[in-house]
Amino acid sequence: MYCSSHLEDVVFNLYKSLNIKHPYELDLRLISKKLKLKVYYFDDTTTIIYKFGRFHVFINANIPSFKQWEEFSHELGHSLINYGDQWLMSFPYRQLQEWQANNFTYHFCVPTFMLRELKEISIQSISETFNVDYAFASKRLEMYQNKFMGVAENAGAYH
Repeated sequence: MYCSSHLEDVVFNLYKSLNIKHPYELDLRLISKKLKLKVYYFDDTTTIIYKFGRFHVFINANIPSFKQWEEFSHELGHSLINYGDQWLMSFPYRQLQEWQANNFTYHFCVPTFMLRELKEISIQSISETFNVDYAFASKRLEMYQNKFMGVAENAGAYH
């Protein structure tokens, strides 16, 4: 039996609140509009700022669309799960927030509840279905498989 993690539940509930159920609906412009996030394209490093009571995402216009999606998701992760100005934090705490945002990115770009619906789960099918690059799809598949391996190992430990 599959037991979702807290992060998987957060992602599922967020998509549910946005009425997004299928991979073809995973669109940066659609999601930012539904979340009322202002997105700007410019020629610098992708970032997010909180100003005038709302988040503003600045995305590098010179990178491929799949990379823009990944970076948007990363910055969204910061807005949802992190707090404070990273430049005022200690280095280890900043590293923790980056790890959390990276983890969020994998789950947001390739949501488990959608991944489980694929007929074939492979790096190629993940890359094509979710519009992420091969390396990203490979890492997400590894995360997904490791969860099942952990579940199987833990189930065996109780017998």
